[in-house]
Amino acid sequence: MTGTVKRSTRLTRLPKAHLHVHLEGAARAATIAEFANRHHRPPPAVAAFSNLPGFVDCFRQVTDVIATPDDLQRVIREFVADEAAEGVRYSEPMVGPWLYADRFGWSVPDTFAFIDDAFQQAARRHDVEVRYLLGVNWARPPDWIEQAARFAVEHATRNVAGLGLAGLEPTDGFQRYSRAAAIVRAHGLLVVPHLGETQGPQSIRAAVAAMRPHRIAHGVRTVADPGLLDELADRRIVCDVCPTSNVRLGVTSELASHPLPRMLRHGVPVTLNADDPMLLSTTLTSEYKQVGQAFGLTDHQLADLAAEGASTAGMTETTRTALRSSIRRWLADDHPTKKGHHG
Repeated sequence: MTGTVKRSTRLTRLPKAHLHVHLEGAARAATIAEFANRHHRPPPAVAAFSNLPGFVDCFRQVTDVIATPDDLQRVIREFVADEAAEGVRYSEPMVGPWLYADRFGWSVPDTFAFIDDAFQQAARRHDVEVRYLLGVNWARPPDWIEQAARFAVEHATRNVAGLGLAGLEPTDGFQRYSRAAAIVRAHGLLVVPHLGETQGPQSIRAAVAAMRPHRIAHGVRTVADPGLLDELADRRIVCDVCPTSNVRLGVTSELASHPLPRMLRHGVPVTLNADDPMLLSTTLTSEYKQVGQAFGLTDHQLADLAAEGASTAGMTETTRTALRSSIRRWLADDHPTKKGHHG
């Protein structure tokens, strides 16, 4: 037990980038319960799901109780504090200002300015760089998504890293998203779609061809097609993997059978992430710890996963350099786990 606790503490100190995390799904459970009580709404059934549609419904219940600007500001403030406590030096949460603009009766630009101000105040307090993926749902009309892409470009100077697409993956092709992806990519921002969670390799191939993503959120079903794995490795398309999420949502039956080791063996660049920590009862440090234990990864291998985040995120060069240097110092720390001891 002592060794396990020591490793958990050490992995908390591992400097990390967190690239696949949804703001509302990372809210504190006690805060969401407090909001529900204050606004006289049923508390969200945060554990009542076993698949993606059920999870999406729970996520909606959480967002429904973030009813006021003060609520949203508190969720943001606590999110950044919790990221810092997990050793995160760069966080790239997915946020959707359009949802709150409708709710608060504000314009989308004013809503986003409010969100950015809240994040950056907290980021300065906790010495964490925070930039955002502006999140849109796959189900939105293509012209709406193109408008969101233009909004991302127009607000790049307000810490927008790129455009993320989430929700139930399309089953009828991706060509209609190509213009939105091109708009973002042409201005140096990231294209990060959720893929390979519910649909298989053929769908991922189609999305990669149509959208040319920089990263893929999840991407774990690529393992059914070794040729696709090789393509992702050759093109350095990063998969932001969330092991606990994949188990909880039935993508894989258990952690021991997770595709992560096969992806790494094929040379696919991978980052570790927590997705929706509150809803999934996990933390970023827990993801590192569980993956290390399940697959016998040494500290050097876990540090490589952390370093991949420094290579592929939308962070500033100052943060990138500092993160890489901090990871090297973490590895150099004289500790038993340095040579592969797992506690």
